[in-house]
Amino acid sequence: MYSCTSVIDLLDENRQTASSSKTMTKRLAQLSRERDSLQSENSKLILAKSKLESLCRELQRHNKVIKVKAHGT
Repeated sequence: MYSCTSVIDLLDENRQTASSSKTMTKRLAQLSRERDSLQSENSKLILAKSKLESLCRELQRHNKVIKVKAHGT
């Protein structure tokens, strides 16, 4: 049989665990939102990088055409 102190200790431990669980749940939600935001930002940066690379290739092609025309005239 449990003594009064052990029951009180268990209740206190239960309250602490519940409080810790609530805090960790809030932290998890915060980190999940942060992760989602960073993933979204990363996707936008990857898209911007791809567009810049495409524009660079197009510019290189144009430069090559201009050089060929300049030497051909």
